[in-house]
Formats: sequence, structure tokens, C-alpha cells
Amino acid sequence: MPLVGPRDERRFVRVLAVLILLVAIGLLGLFAWPLIHPEAVPGSPGARQEPSRTQRVGLAVDAESEPEPRVEPEVSESSGPLCDRLYDAQTARPLALPTVREFSPGPPARPNSWTFVNLWAAWCKPCKEEMPLLSSWASEMRARGASLRVIFLSVDDDERQLERYLKSASLAGKVVWAYETTSRERFLLAAGLPESPTLPVQLILDPLGRLRCVRVGSIGPKELDEATTLFKW
Repeated sequence: MPLVGPRDERRFVRVLAVLILLVAIGLLGLFAWPLIHPEAVPGSPGARQEPSRTQRVGLAVDAESEPEPRVEPEVSESSGPLCDRLYDAQTARPLALPTVREFSPGPPARPNSWTFVNLWAAWCKPCKEEMPLLSSWASEMRARGASLRVIFLSVDDDERQLERYLKSASLAGKVVWAYETTSRERFLLAAGLPESPTLPVQLILDPLGRLRCVRVGSIGPKELDEATTLFKW
């Protein structure tokens, strides 16, 4: 007598069919779910991204976190056409002129005057080319009532060469000669310049005698206009 009858076989077939159907539905759902809900799949285009971590100056930080406050350096360098180094009022340091011999006193300084110092030498061709422009500009600024004085500071080694040039030049500013070598070198060092700097050099001092601008090289009308605007002369 058989243990499994026709009825049992039909029941087994139905159960197997149901199991196969359930497995098929499960597989269908597994493949269809990412298409229906892409936000739930990590790494997919529609998925929600967690804040990433980036490496900045050797430190891992959250990309969505607030950046650390930037610490300003003591000296901020300008890449513009006027100053090679531009010092703000908080960090600028006083700069005393070296021991000098005066050749021309120039007009008297007004109260709270800024000082424009032009470093030059009689052998320097670019220096002599720009000095008439600086002289005219100094006269114009004074006529406009600007609190500004211009000092032509010679760093010549040969006094005779300096005197020959000054006999042929007429400069609307104070003309002095830094004749003492040690004092001159200390002055150049304090201004951040080498003992034998490339000439000409322009230095701008505020009314408190603090060095605010250093420019190595010639200067033209555009830079003088920029200085007038920048320092509100």
C-alpha cells in the first residue's frame, strides 16, 4: 500500500508552487527596491550623502562645519602695483631716518604729515628719471593742501658725484644724504632692505613715523594716484 497517495502529491505540488512564487516575489522586490527608493541605497545618485571629511592644513574637518577664523599675519604683502609690502596701522613699526647731511630743507612740514621717502643715488639712471615727476607731484600735493612731505634720501658713497647732480637739479622736497655707512645700514635693515638695495626705493611713513609701504623700483603717475587714494592724502 503506497505511503503517498494522489491527494498528497497534489498538495505537495501546491506547496512547492507557493514557495517558488514567494521566492520569485522576494527576488523581484530585491531588484525593484533600488529603482523605487534610490535614496535608501548608499552611493547611488539619489542617496543622501553624509557630511564628507576633507583634509585642510593637515587636519580632518567636516565639510559642513564652520571654518576656523583666519589669523591675519603681522605683515600683509600686497601684490598690487604700488607696495611690495603694505603694513596696516596696527602692525606697522616706527622707522627712524639715518644720520643725514641736509642739502635742501624743502618746504616746512605741516602738522600730522605723511612722509614719502625716495631712496636714490646720483649714479642711478632710473632714479634721476623719476625724480622730476616726484618733485612735480610733491608741489601739486602741497598746493592742494595735502599733509604730505617728500624727502629725497641719497645713499651715494661719493659726495662729489652727488653734489654735481644736485647743482643741475631742482627738487621740490627735502634733499638729504645718508653719509654715515653704519647708520645707513641700520636704517636699511629696519626697512627690510639689504645693505646695497636695488634703487630706486619708495618708503611711506604715516604721521606717527611708522613704515606703512615699501616699494622697490620706479614709480609713475598711476602709482602716485593709487597712493593718494589708499592713504587718503
